[in-house]
Amino acid sequence: PTERLAHTRATLRYLDLSGNRISSIPPSGINHLHNLLSLNLSGNHLSSLPEDAFSKLVYLLYLDLSHNSLWKFSDEPFKALVSLQTLNLSENNIPNVPNFPLPSLRVLDLSHNVICNV
Repeated sequence: PTERLAHTRATLRYLDLSGNRISSIPPSGINHLHNLLSLNLSGNHLSSLPEDAFSKLVYLLYLDLSHNSLWKFSDEPFKALVSLQTLNLSENNIPNVPNFPLPSLRVLDLSHNVICNV
């Protein structure tokens, strides 16, 4: 379904793709939505994120990746998210607390993961 978003207008501000069967995010899927403020990808089948998944979403304020199967985790997909204030990663399989380069982050939810040490 994310491939079909390539024709969605770049003026889109809020996108809710929760509760679908998305298993990967191709670069062409959402990066053209430069003005996106809120992105909800919760309740899908994501196990990892490509390094450039959100590379053009510099205005994004809210990102919900909860209720997926994320385990292979890097801070690289989040580097461009300089405006991000809320990140929900609850209900995944994340093994450790990520070291995010997110200067505007105010809320980080890592509840219900498999974190063993902080």
